[in-house]
Amino acid sequence: MGAVHTTIHTQGSSRESTCSSCPVADVICRTTELGLTIEGAFIGDGDITVIQARPVEAVPFCPTCGAEGVLRDHVTRELTDLPVAGHPSRLHVRLPRYRCVGEQCSQVIFQHRLECAQVGAKTTKRCYLVDPAETQRLEDECEGRR
Repeated sequence: MGAVHTTIHTQGSSRESTCSSCPVADVICRTTELGLTIEGAFIGDGDITVIQARPVEAVPFCPTCGAEGVLRDHVTRELTDLPVAGHPSRLHVRLPRYRCVGEQCSQVIFQHRLECAQVGAKTTKRCYLVDPAETQRLEDECEGRR
């Protein structure tokens, strides 16, 4: 069965969900507004909802020189996100890494950068729209530090 394509409209933007199992999950978990699409989900330790996702659109251009990179491999980035149905959630985002082929570029390897989180952050930006104390509680809960 091929991928189901659904256009999702959210506050002035629209993104296409390509979740092959259930595009409705992207809407319910609001991953499309993060630029992500769900590939799977499970309940992890501590009753945490783990959402496996990937970028809707990969950006293979070097942030240093702008050259198009060559796919090298993938890494998984873990981010605390807003609760799903009252349960803490964690995004496991599979990100492509690229090798820069720019002749004079000092950047050897780079990975897809997410709009939904700062570089190196462990929490999505939308969590900070909630009370900062609540965001810290969510991070602690996902890390098992209750």
